[in-house]
Amino acid sequence: MAAVVALVLGGAGGFAGGFYGLGGGVTGAETQDLRDRVAELEGQVTDLEEELAAGEGVDDASSDDASTGDAGGSPVLIGVPAGWQESVAATHVWVQVLEELGYAVELMEIPDVGALYMALAAGEVDMTLGTWGADSQDYIDQNGADLEDLGSWFDEARMGIVVNEDAPITSLAELADHADEFNGEIIGIEEGSGVVQGTDQGAVPAYGLDDFTVQTGSTQDMLRAVAEAIDSGENVAATLWSPHWALDELPVRFLEDPEAAFGEPAAIHAYGTAGFAADHPELAECLAEISLTPEQVNSMVNTVIGTGGQGDPSAAQEWLASNPDVTCAALG
Repeated sequence: MAAVVALVLGGAGGFAGGFYGLGGGVTGAETQDLRDRVAELEGQVTDLEEELAAGEGVDDASSDDASTGDAGGSPVLIGVPAGWQESVAATHVWVQVLEELGYAVELMEIPDVGALYMALAAGEVDMTLGTWGADSQDYIDQNGADLEDLGSWFDEARMGIVVNEDAPITSLAELADHADEFNGEIIGIEEGSGVVQGTDQGAVPAYGLDDFTVQTGSTQDMLRAVAEAIDSGENVAATLWSPHWALDELPVRFLEDPEAAFGEPAAIHAYGTAGFAADHPELAECLAEISLTPEQVNSMVNTVIGTGGQGDPSAAQEWLASNPDVTCAALG
């Protein structure tokens, strides 16, 4: 049984962090720093390969994290962007799919989005379930010649403002006229995050929300405040993004954004090294066939990741069992 090896290089990312500096470019110093990180990554991968060749570094007792079978000779090495919960959850689900197709799988957790795509371009990992946002697109564009787009598995990633499900409005265009019912407050997350910038620089001027105060703080504080307001029967408006477990766990919904103040919905793509589809045609076809709805992806994150942690393989099996339409022709 081939154990799934998780190589944790340290650090933590996350969606909110991934949106810091939304729309900005990458400086020469930052590019060199990423190259230095990939060089370090290459050294650690070499060490891992030597350990595996010597029969070290694999704990056969970790059968709960194991993938059986091998459809292509060598294990498929998936790069996992640390802290990006939707991609971590999707990776655990895809491990189950790959097992059923007969592949052995190894996971490599990489804390930096830029390093993830550079490692993919360098062939240090075979594929990733991807990230999204303007900063991610910059790294994808920079390494595009050495990447292969394996298709999108979710087409409605977005930022915006959510309200309690029974709130009296459905659109951001109505929010200004109902300021008193929301205490003139939008509960935000960390200052400088993309969703807070989108609120301050996009939604506030687009919808005349100058009388609102955009509160900033930690993401956990925001989620706690939303839950407490709902429990108390109060209206609440807060910044959020999808995918997110809270959209499955809490009775909240996005306000419509007719002015596209937060931008258009984005797609999350899986990427492989150049030539991946030719090397793994069955897997590439399966990836291309599966696309999730917002309800599916939010429930996936909630089931597999929940409010924290690194993901639970047994929960991924549970989620797949409850979503039998998430399948492809190769699975029968």
